[in-house]
Amino acid sequence: MKKLSFFVATCLVALSANAAVVTLNPGDNINDAIHSAAAGDVIELTTGNYEQSSSIKVDKALTIQAAAGAKPTLKIYRIEPNAEFVFKGLNVTTTGEHMLRTTTGGSFSVTIENCTFDHSASGGRVYYLSSGQTIKNLTVKNCVFDGTSTDAGAIYAYGTVSGKMSVTNCTFSNNSGAGAVYLKNVPNAEIDHCTFYNNGPRPVKSENEKNEVLVSNCVVANPSADGAEYCISIYKGSVGNCVYYNTRAPRSSSSVDQIEITEADPQFINPANGDFNFRSTSPLKGKATDESNIGDPRWTVAEAQMTISLLSLNTAESATDLYTIALSAIDPDNTGTITLEYSADKTAWTEIAKNLPLSTLSYDWNIRTMAAGTYYLRATLANATKSVQAVSDAALTIVPDTKAPRAIADFAIATDHKKAVLTWVNPTHNMDAATTIYTLVQGTEGAEVYTSSDNATAAIATTTDGLKVDYTTAKAWEDTGVKFVPANPAEVLTDIAFDLKGNGSGHNIRLTIEQNGYDWWYVYVPLSENKMQPVSIDKFEKLTWHNNQKGDTFDGTNITAVYFVVSVSDASAQGSFVINNVEMTGVVPPVADYEKTVIVCNASAYPASVTDGTVVYEGTAETYTDSNLAEGTYYYSAFALDDLGNVSEAAHVSATIKATAIDNTVLCEQAEKRIENGQVVIIRNGNRYNALGTIVK
Repeated sequence: MKKLSFFVATCLVALSANAAVVTLNPGDNINDAIHSAAAGDVIELTTGNYEQSSSIKVDKALTIQAAAGAKPTLKIYRIEPNAEFVFKGLNVTTTGEHMLRTTTGGSFSVTIENCTFDHSASGGRVYYLSSGQTIKNLTVKNCVFDGTSTDAGAIYAYGTVSGKMSVTNCTFSNNSGAGAVYLKNVPNAEIDHCTFYNNGPRPVKSENEKNEVLVSNCVVANPSADGAEYCISIYKGSVGNCVYYNTRAPRSSSSVDQIEITEADPQFINPANGDFNFRSTSPLKGKATDESNIGDPRWTVAEAQMTISLLSLNTAESATDLYTIALSAIDPDNTGTITLEYSADKTAWTEIAKNLPLSTLSYDWNIRTMAAGTYYLRATLANATKSVQAVSDAALTIVPDTKAPRAIADFAIATDHKKAVLTWVNPTHNMDAATTIYTLVQGTEGAEVYTSSDNATAAIATTTDGLKVDYTTAKAWEDTGVKFVPANPAEVLTDIAFDLKGNGSGHNIRLTIEQNGYDWWYVYVPLSENKMQPVSIDKFEKLTWHNNQKGDTFDGTNITAVYFVVSVSDASAQGSFVINNVEMTGVVPPVADYEKTVIVCNASAYPASVTDGTVVYEGTAETYTDSNLAEGTYYYSAFALDDLGNVSEAAHVSATIKATAIDNTVLCEQAEKRIENGQVVIIRNGNRYNALGTIVK
């Protein structure tokens, strides 16, 4: 195995004999100071807030840093370092897309040290080396990057770093783009002792084999496996002494050496709140190549103290039926248990659950039968000698469930003399369902153009064959096509079928199903000649590059949109397709909270409610016989009720009971039965009746 060695490149700005230190205070204009400064000067900022709405242009060798012991905070639009530049000891937020952007390039280096960057308010990138620009070295160390949301992450070296790029002792969290560190033209890159948490699908991404990337002593973790592709994706170089969790291993390549890569929970204390210290049992402890801890070395083993944190309800929320309580607990003795409680006034507390193990990260609280109102949560961690508590910052508003259950099905009636036999199917069974998404008679109603960027176009129009979609793309992998929003989809999808006519090109349709308003699942369908094409649910895959993706398993529930789009690798593409007869088939699942069926009878009209008539049946059976009915018409309505008393729509049947001649005879009169000519004959009061009660001669 190849043994890795690393060094941190430090960019030193040579100060001339006439270099000066310029001290600024809050309210001073940073651009004015830069304009007045000489090459090699140091601009120091004292404690306080600095706001700059316009770009800060750096066109001479400068250092901008915090004064000794100071804690300045910058709220800027953008800094443009286009000369030798050092940026140290600052807390930075931005109102623009990028915090630092090199736009002209040249034989200079950029160094960023001991800074904290919060990009959660506006997204974008922290440092962007523009396409076509070249710098000598890029050094980033002892920094924290949080909250970028653009495609390429926090550090985007899209231009060329001709010397060396070094990223060491840094923490990258909640950067939701393609990655936290993105490299395009960086032949010599080193990423060492970094902590990556809840970043995009590829936190470290190298675009091609031009880049030799050495990654060591890093931890890459996610709160869940949703959206995680590879912890590290490089084509050339090495990955050594790294830990990954809730993501896939580094991308494999014959040109990449992988040394001691461990898949394990890093055991962070409270990563959701930015605490990446870890427990003493963490696999990060002492496992780096220098015998230090893996990850950003500023994070260490947490102090041995008992803690309990409620991660739910930082802000007010509302819920119906079920609420998931998220929490975190640490007990150095590893003997404590957790109790959860609720209160309307933070004074009187009622138990939700007790004796939960320390490993509990979430608890599903059934609030279906809770009284509507506003409640606070409390978590208590206790062992034999100590207890600690945490109370939610905000309140949970419990909203009553007023959704009516599904109605009963197949309500039928049969009469037998003075009886009405009722049969039905309760909503406790799967029920087949079909939903038409689109047919030609709709024209363009219910269809809308969908494109993933301004560079792609689509136009829809009705033809004799169906809905025609003309598409163009300007760049590779742009989505363009048509989106349908089903009005009443089957609650659980099993198949989707459609007529599709292509234009003979080699392009494919990416059929995408949107679930819950954010999860995307896809399957590729050839643009073949017109034919019905059924696609079953098990063919759909997770769209891992969709930023909002949360789920791992497609179960076909709660379908919120259907997309037919073209997405191809061509730099530009154009064509057309026709779509028609889009239909979902599936099942409607049983009503989980079904309580009973109530059947009401009325002599004049169908009962409109459970109180509009006489209740003849109440229960969970699926048949009932209404007996001893007098002559007349009987109207029955059946209602399904759930455990909260919500009532379904009514199902109706009716029947008419007619009295026979024999019913109209006097029952006390003596009768005689005979067999005449193979028929039963009843003789009563001198009249002869057949078995149906009709008088015969």
